[in-house]
Amino acid sequence: MSGVLIAGGTVVTPFEEIAADVLIEGGIISRVEAAIEADGAELVDASGCIVAPGSIDLHIQGHSGRDFWEGTYEAANHISLAMPPAGVTAIVPTTDGDPETLGALAEAIQRGVDGAQFLGIHSEGPFVSPKRLGAIGEDKARAVDMGLLKRLLEAGAGHVCIMTIAPEIPGALQAISFLAESGVLPSLGHSCATYEEAAAGFDAGAGRITHLFNAMTSFAEREDGGLAAAALLGEDIFIETVCDCVHVHPVILRMAARAVGCARNAAVTDSVKVAGMPPGRYESAGHGYEIFVASDGQPPRLRDGTIAGSALSMDQALRNLVGKVGLSLAEVFQMAALAPAATLGIQRQKGCIRPGCDGDIVIYNPHLEVEATYIGGRAVFRRG
Repeated sequence: MSGVLIAGGTVVTPFEEIAADVLIEGGIISRVEAAIEADGAELVDASGCIVAPGSIDLHIQGHSGRDFWEGTYEAANHISLAMPPAGVTAIVPTTDGDPETLGALAEAIQRGVDGAQFLGIHSEGPFVSPKRLGAIGEDKARAVDMGLLKRLLEAGAGHVCIMTIAPEIPGALQAISFLAESGVLPSLGHSCATYEEAAAGFDAGAGRITHLFNAMTSFAEREDGGLAAAALLGEDIFIETVCDCVHVHPVILRMAARAVGCARNAAVTDSVKVAGMPPGRYESAGHGYEIFVASDGQPPRLRDGTIAGSALSMDQALRNLVGKVGLSLAEVFQMAALAPAATLGIQRQKGCIRPGCDGDIVIYNPHLEVEATYIGGRAVFRRG
């Protein structure tokens, strides 16, 4: 027998916390039970540690000095290699609706990367509201054009799995229906939609929300709550939240977790190239503007103070969710692993520790610092 036996840890499945060993054979989890004996398997002692499913980041634009906007394999592979030390085993690279960048990411997926697996591409735009751009450049927003939409999907070579779109702009509902019929998940965001306009987007086929509470209308007591209210009240809607506790206050993060449930609430970083880098001034590839990081833990900003993505790594997001938001380990790993997998419809393959799932597993110390990361049963990172 060969394989990897991770023994002695507390396993977060993530439905529950159990004392169990985990055996990975052929890259797949084969057993999760107490006191496994597996002659010939590599023994990994996880005593005193947390054993959890690998995190999946559905919204990441860059990390450690590189970003996907560069449109090169080297940048994409560099970012994939920066993920395992933060406990991330799979990502959905995020860019705007630029055919060349989409094509470059599709090529990287087809070629394969050396770190975290690429599960598809998230196209954040271009059919978004010019009034809720955030850090998306004004020249990046487009009116809905079905011809352009089809060209973008062609450029992505079948790998675009999520597209952010504002449901209130003319032609959006037709585009949402087309995306859903094409196997692409329409995600509502960068939007001024009212509650009714958001509901119409859901009826047309949208199934998720891009960075809830950010780049959308805020709650006001005499208004209908818009896209945020529609998301919190939707029965089958997946959401994502940026968990740096700056984009969204910890109290509001806790409210979203309670309202939607952690199994439909994907923790994302929305990180850009400054993640993992010291404070300073950086050029944003593909945008033609500067971004500034004032201090550790703060998101980068444009010169006018607009938040431009984040400097967050996923392991810090987990620590935020436990220490600042007050969630349990099971809830946190539902957000970091199960909810992203379920968003993509691959929860029987990823996002859980149970027999039949991929051997994407992370070992954390009690402080939620990553000790080791396994992708398909292969050790891709070990601390020290």
